[in-house]
Amino acid sequence: MTNVTLQNIIESQLTSFLNKYSFTLSSFSSRRVVYTNGRTTINFDMGPGDSTPSISLTDIAHSKTYPLLNIMTFLAPSHHYPKENERPEDPTELIIFSVNNTQALLSTYCDNMLRGDFSQVHDNPAYESHLSTLRQYTQFVFSLPNNHPIHDKFWSLDFTWIDDVKKLLD
Repeated sequence: MTNVTLQNIIESQLTSFLNKYSFTLSSFSSRRVVYTNGRTTINFDMGPGDSTPSISLTDIAHSKTYPLLNIMTFLAPSHHYPKENERPEDPTELIIFSVNNTQALLSTYCDNMLRGDFSQVHDNPAYESHLSTLRQYTQFVFSLPNNHPIHDKFWSLDFTWIDDVKKLLD
């Protein structure tokens, strides 16, 4: 990112969203921004080399963090995620695009979690089974040649890779 920080992008794009759920800035650095409302924490992390932030939700009552990608593949497995060719190429525009997409996902699928109710995932055997399956499928993808179509889908965040692996393994 150039002179625009992750925090600036989030706050310029998500002010009304953050206010709706009473989120306030908890901590920040150049690559990590954390908001909390006393029940839920939203973490935006930009790892080294990441082009978009990884988002996770923390259930404060149970001190448990849930990566948004895991939540989404569980709650909305058929949701269409923008493919690489549907995303902006400019690094700052890509982050803005990602943050706006995240807001839509959180509002649509995680409203209850944003308000502190994590019952859809907390101690849910179906969610735990889903995570176990994702770990197995991910290991399978890592064993594929780099030029395999499933490998390409996995790294471009095309979540149809999950169905493709399931078909191959069944």
